[in-house]
This record gives sequence, C-alpha cells and structure tokens, in this order.
Amino acid sequence: MEFVVQPRPPYDFTRVIQRCMREPFYHVNEEGEELSFAVRIKRRPGEEDWQPVVCILANEGTVDTPRIRVTVKGSPLTEADQKWLQRHLNQRFQWQTDVLERFYDAVQSYEPLRRLTCQLRGFPLVQDEEIYEGLVQTIIQQQLNFSFSRQLAKNLARFYGQSIACDGREYLLLPTPSELARLSVDELRQLKFSARKAEYIINVGRKVASGELKLEELAQLDNEGFIERITREKGIGLWTAECVLLFCLARPNLFPAADIGLRNALQKLEQLEKRPTPEECREWVKPYADWASYITIYLWGSLD
Repeated sequence: MEFVVQPRPPYDFTRVIQRCMREPFYHVNEEGEELSFAVRIKRRPGEEDWQPVVCILANEGTVDTPRIRVTVKGSPLTEADQKWLQRHLNQRFQWQTDVLERFYDAVQSYEPLRRLTCQLRGFPLVQDEEIYEGLVQTIIQQQLNFSFSRQLAKNLARFYGQSIACDGREYLLLPTPSELARLSVDELRQLKFSARKAEYIINVGRKVASGELKLEELAQLDNEGFIERITREKGIGLWTAECVLLFCLARPNLFPAADIGLRNALQKLEQLEKRPTPEECREWVKPYADWASYITIYLWGSLD
C-alpha cells in the first residue's frame, strides 16, 4: 500500500523527523528524510484481531509545499483497515488541520511568542501511537533521564512485546494489555525496571485487559475529569496525566508547569535571571491558556 499526503502548510516534516528520532520506536534513514515505525491497526476491539504493519514516511516537500509519501508494509490490508490507518496517521501527525495557523494568529501580538513560532514554524504536535501505549511510555519516563527510559521501553517491547523484521530493521511494539498483565515484577526487574515502576505498568495492563480501566471512555472526559480519574491509579500523578492528555489526546490547553525542561525554556525565552516556579509558569501562560499545549511543545523545541 502506498499513497501521497500533502499536509496543510506550513508543515515542517524535517523537524517532525528530528523530534521522533529521539523516541524509542522510530527509525530514521541516514539522510534524515525518512521516518519509519510499526503500528497496530486496532479497527476491532479484540487484541487477537490487531494487525501490525510497518509505515515508512518519506519527505518529498518543503515547509510551504509539504508532501509525504507513505508506504505500508506487512500483510495485505482490507479497505476498512486501510481507511483506519489513514485516519490514524492523519490524526497522529496532524496532516490536515489549520491548528498551527490559528495558534500563530493567537500569539503573534506577544513578541517573545511570535519569535518562537517563527523559529519553529510548521512544527506540529505529534501524538503517541494510542492512549494505552502513551500511558505506559509516560509511566516509564517518570523521573528518569531520557536515554535510560528509552532503553527501558525498547527492552520491554523486545522481550515481551512484538518484534517485526522489515528491510533489515527491527521494529518494536509494546506488549498488549493482556501480555503486560501476565508479566511479573521480577521479570521486569531483570530489565532494570524499579519494583514500583514494574508494579505500576503491570497494574495498567491488568486493568485495561480486564476492562476495569476503560481508556477510550476516559478520553471522552474533559481535562479535569480525566485527571481526577486516571490519578486514582497507582503511580499516575498529575505530570503523567497531563502528558497523556497532551501527547495522546492532543488537548490544546495543557501546560505541565512542574516540568523542569519547560521551566528552563521559559527562563530562556523571557531572559529571566532564575528559573520560574511552576506557579509563575501557570500565571505566565494564562493569557494564552487555550493554546498552552502548543506553547509547551514550542518551548521544549526551543531547547533542541
């Protein structure tokens, strides 16, 4: 299966590739203009019906005339599966939305944000694969440096998830909820997980697999309702909940003010003598609260 997408400009796919190459489950070619990854087609609810494929996205355009060639490798797909995958990729990479134009219009009157959006023009909010995968990865990332959390996620996928060989590369997928639910803390300890972190992600697997934790229903709640419900689970606090809302559900008004990187970026943007407190960050973003998520990713992007 192959098709061409022309995202709504401005769209900087080169910057998308640079952002994704730091994540554990993406591959980037030597020229830096091709992004590939595995994804499960979840058109049907049962895990046994989820179909893994490899997607290869090749950059053939520019920021102002974006063009991406999509190649899908794996078992033949039904027409319904193809439509599901196209919708998934369109939403995941924000190909056909005017959200960036509206964001730029909303902040252009404030010079520091205008400069920031010019610097990173065309940079979209790239979502995680799905809410379950994003939640597991975010729990893994808690209070760890990026390289170690990345390796933990890859080890979890390699030993207990799914590995797909394609064009000489290994593509990894995290364990499904039922696969994760069957694991023990000792098994994850052997992969260098802490006992508590192992307990947290196994608990998520068990509750999602049993239907006790219905993530798709939680996704319909507003931010406050989602945070209130998800933080009842062991090991899931405000930072994790906000990151899931931002990177899995693409809510536009999230500002994880306790994040150190975000506070460092705001200090740099405003040329402050010291790093602002979380309370000061929340106060600063209030005039642009409807666009807080995009301000967040642009602030993080300014640190690269």
